[in-house]
Amino acid sequence: MAYCLAADIQKDFPGVVFDTTSKVKLADIPDFITDADALIDSYLSARYVVPVTGSESLAVLKFYSRTLVSDKVKGLLEIKQQTNQNANQNVRSGLTSRDILKLLADLRDGNSQLPDAVLAKSGGGINSFNVKNGVVPEFKKDTEAW
Repeated sequence: MAYCLAADIQKDFPGVVFDTTSKVKLADIPDFITDADALIDSYLSARYVVPVTGSESLAVLKFYSRTLVSDKVKGLLEIKQQTNQNANQNVRSGLTSRDILKLLADLRDGNSQLPDAVLAKSGGGINSFNVKNGVVPEFKKDTEAW
């Protein structure tokens, strides 16, 4: 199940016609969406049942997927338009792919929540401060460790 559709990506690029002869082919967009959604699911699967089906959560993930795909298309257009005299498309959703990856990591680690997504483990799984922060437990002689 795709979190966004090719039509959503086409809305982000109103000045670009995606067809079989364009710089970014219409047939390539579903592959870009599949890649972005697989990345999203790889982050979320540590905490949630994927694919996520809750309607509120789907709206958030659609935004994340659309941002990742639009950034990829924008990058391809910039590379392919270097010799073009026309202005490059500058699509900005307000977030970058790096921002989306940070948000996905927060979802995975339990620092934020998807409101109606089903948790993979009841109770939300195990989160360890020591593991997350790389703290190695060390016990010393003659000191109170507990």
